[in-house]
Amino acid sequence: MIEKYLAEIAKTGGFWYRLLPYMEFEDPRYGKVSLTKELAQKIEENFKKGIPAYEISLDIEHGKSPNHPGAYGKISKVEAREDGLWVYSEPDEEGVELIKRKKFKYMSATYAEKYMDKKTGKDAGPVLRGAALTNMPAVPDMEQIVYFSEFEKEEEEEMDFKDLYEKSQKELTDLRAERDKKEKELSETLASVNKELSETKTKLEALEKEKKEAEEKHFSEKVSNWAKGWTDKGVKPAVLEKIKLQLKKEEDMKFFDDILENTEKVPLGQSGSQTGGEDELKKIADGIAGRVNKQS
Repeated sequence: MIEKYLAEIAKTGGFWYRLLPYMEFEDPRYGKVSLTKELAQKIEENFKKGIPAYEISLDIEHGKSPNHPGAYGKISKVEAREDGLWVYSEPDEEGVELIKRKKFKYMSATYAEKYMDKKTGKDAGPVLRGAALTNMPAVPDMEQIVYFSEFEKEEEEEMDFKDLYEKSQKELTDLRAERDKKEKELSETLASVNKELSETKTKLEALEKEKKEAEEKHFSEKVSNWAKGWTDKGVKPAVLEKIKLQLKKEEDMKFFDDILENTEKVPLGQSGSQTGGEDELKKIADGIAGRVNKQS
């Protein structure tokens, strides 16, 4: 049966439903209820006149369901036919979804036999006030939107929820285990990479230290050879020892080469006095000062 209504909704945007079949029945709230063709004709007539003045909504359980407040569509047409009052219901997307999910088996009417027209202040007679998707219609023998067999199928599907839940929980557990395994592998790989980086850094620092020591040794040997060369040329060793303390790079040796060329030399086989050494240093200092002044 539900396919019939869903097909009609898909084709026209709504569906016809016999909301009030003609009959008499007893209701504990209202006593004897008579649903006659005359009543249906009056309701249709008032609907076409725009009475009541508001849009008639399609709601859930006549607005008494806390889980489904508000309207889920509207009633756009009303017709009194030979077998009852028919309405054309246009459910919105949420209303269609509820019908698809087979949550409600019937539609039920809310009507008033005497309704005061708010525009005229007079009794307008019977009017349709609302319609609802429900599982407990007040009128007996209502046609079902969803047959019991379809409802039982839905209940069976819902009973399978436990199996579905257990399956999803197992899948979730497996996914977590796989994630933990990958995280562990990644952590181990990262630790290995960090170890290699640390070892490489240590080796690099050792190489840099070794290189620096080799360069210092090489420069020291150059300085010694440079000083020996000037000693052989007659520059006093005491002077050269003082100069050696100032040598930091090869350019420094070239700088002092020019100055030492003009200093007094001691002939080979003779040794200069300490005082002479101090005098030589003073001359060298004066020479350095003079070169600096020229560059300035």
